[in-house]
Amino acid sequence: MKEFFYVLGFAAKSVYSRGDVWLSPLCLATVVLLLFSFGLGYQEEGQKISLLMAQSFVVSLLSISWFLSKVFASLVRDHAFEHLRVMPVSAEKLYGSYLVLTLCFSFVAAIFTVFVASAFLEIRLSRHILTTMAIALSLYSLSTASLGVLCAGLTAKAKEHHILFPLIYFPLNIPPAITAHLYSHHAMTHNNVSGGWLWLLLVEGVVFTGLCGFLFREISD
Repeated sequence: MKEFFYVLGFAAKSVYSRGDVWLSPLCLATVVLLLFSFGLGYQEEGQKISLLMAQSFVVSLLSISWFLSKVFASLVRDHAFEHLRVMPVSAEKLYGSYLVLTLCFSFVAAIFTVFVASAFLEIRLSRHILTTMAIALSLYSLSTASLGVLCAGLTAKAKEHHILFPLIYFPLNIPPAITAHLYSHHAMTHNNVSGGWLWLLLVEGVVFTGLCGFLFREISD
């Protein structure tokens, strides 16, 4: 565990010491939400909740991808991988530390997105809406963060990293995005946060986390 916390501290220091790494994705989220707000115009009350959910998933995905792209690009630029390679740190601990770091940022981005989007859409957030969005975005972020760490590590040293990373990352996120949307729609329609879609979303998160951890170890070797 000492090695895990060492890598986590090293990663957190390298990320949060640079304001553009964590601040620029939130600025991107604000701009995208503004474009949604002005582009879609006035919406009926019944459509606003669906728009809130859709915008939250899309903007969270874009924020995580931008964040990971910045993180791994800075690691390559600062030769951090070479520094970590000489340390007795396993690929599993390296994957776990960056997964935790990405999940922490994704939770911040999700909270920011939900409240900013609800303000633009003029939606009063009830307890049921907040509970549904918290469950959906938490489990969705687990899948997207796992896939993001794997894809960012896979393309980190590629010459066209900024092009190759989204080309691989975005298509892989289609299954969890569809499941998260169906779960949130079912929860809002039936006023029930549990059900089959919740279990499917949970299973996807666990499977993607384990599978990406195994594949990350392979590409690290």
